[in-house]
Amino acid sequence: MRSLLALDLAGKMAHFRKFYTNSSSLSYPFPPRTAVAGMLAAVLGWERDTYYDALSIKKAKIAVRIMKPSRSVMQTVNYINTKELRHLDGSGGGTQVPIEIIFPADFDDLLIYRVFLLHADSGITRELFALLNTCRTKFPLYFGLTEFPAWVQRARLYEDEDFELREEKGGEMAIDTVLPVKKVEEITGLDSGVRIHKDRIPLDFTGERTLSHAASVIWEAKGAPIWAKIRGEVFKTSEESGVFLE
Repeated sequence: MRSLLALDLAGKMAHFRKFYTNSSSLSYPFPPRTAVAGMLAAVLGWERDTYYDALSIKKAKIAVRIMKPSRSVMQTVNYINTKELRHLDGSGGGTQVPIEIIFPADFDDLLIYRVFLLHADSGITRELFALLNTCRTKFPLYFGLTEFPAWVQRARLYEDEDFELREEKGGEMAIDTVLPVKKVEEITGLDSGVRIHKDRIPLDFTGERTLSHAASVIWEAKGAPIWAKIRGEVFKTSEESGVFLE
């Protein structure tokens, strides 16, 4: 029996660091797959660096949908200068680093991301739902940095008969989630006002916390669905259609 878990994550601010940036800490406008895996592990109470295999792309299918538009602000923050090990006590002074922070487009609103999980072990999916359905997490959640707390607004479990999983062979459809480029044959919906962005995101870590998989993805700036001809696996519920990040 397959189970698809959907959960809405909310917060006021976020910073999901782009893995290829250096001195300036740029951010994705949504949590990449690695960040989502970390938050799912936090819900379950799995310790840092212990969950990479259990939530790897071979065992866990994860998708992300942007539910609300966002904006970004570059802010300079003060960090401890740690160019030398002996300066970890702060004796080396400080250094200023630009960091990109993601905010809701409307300051009074929230950042909201809908995460989907289809795991090879349905027991893990059900354990997550049992915790989230009672508003519990083993460890606190945050959007990239501990200064940016996050929480779960809603969780829903789709049983095998409640969602569809199928292989598309170039058919046109609207995709609501962040979309891997390799699944796109052609983008068909480019109406006025549609702004499609592209970037490369991390997907998976090895046990030594080194990047093992990455992918190019596209998304619409305001979170609107993307009309495209898709080739590969898609899922469909009564509310939306999506593609897993792989």
